This record gives sequence, structure tokens and C-alpha cells, in this order.
Amino acid sequence: MNVANKKIHTESKGMKGLIAYLKQGINGDLGWLLKIGYCLGVILTVIMAFCAYQFFTASPNTQVFWGVLFILTLNGQMATKLWIYMQTNHSQTMQELRSIEKRLKSLIKN
Repeated sequence: MNVANKKIHTESKGMKGLIAYLKQGINGDLGWLLKIGYCLGVILTVIMAFCAYQFFTASPNTQVFWGVLFILTLNGQMATKLWIYMQTNHSQTMQELRSIEKRLKSLIKN
């Protein structure tokens, strides 16, 4: 293995699991925006649990209302999680591109 391949191999060993992947997104350029997304996800989870509770304890006349609210908050939560994963993936891709750019510049200089 040459030096560049060893460096790539050691860097890839550092990534372990989903939690490390998501932390990398928070440490990116838009970390503050991802933190807002996480807060929105938690808020939607609480609202979803409340709507589910209300659905099962409500009178038959209002069950449709609480069921629709539950489905809407479920969709909102899924969209928020999807957006978080997309932003995290974008941050990781940009970090890799910057790393490749640095390596190419160092190869051109040598």
C-alpha cells in the first residue's frame, strides 16, 4: 500500500455506525441547521404520541380528527428525518471532496 491508500484506509476505520455518521453531519458547515432539524423531529414525535393517545381515548366522533393529525405528524417526522439524512450525506460528501482536492493538490505539487 502506498501512503495515500494507507491514509484513506485509516480514515475510513474511524467511521463506525449511524451515530458517528450523524455526528459528522452536525460538525459540518450547517450544524446549527441540523440541530434545529433534530429539535423539530423531537417536537413532532411528542405531538405524534399525543395525537395517538387522543385517538385511542377520544369519542368516536373525534377519532377521525385525531387519526388525521397523527398521520400528518407522522409524515412531517419522516420528512424531517429524511432531510436530516440528506444534509448529513451532503456534509460528508463535501468533506470527502475537499479531502480529495487536497490530495490532488499535493500530488500535483510533488
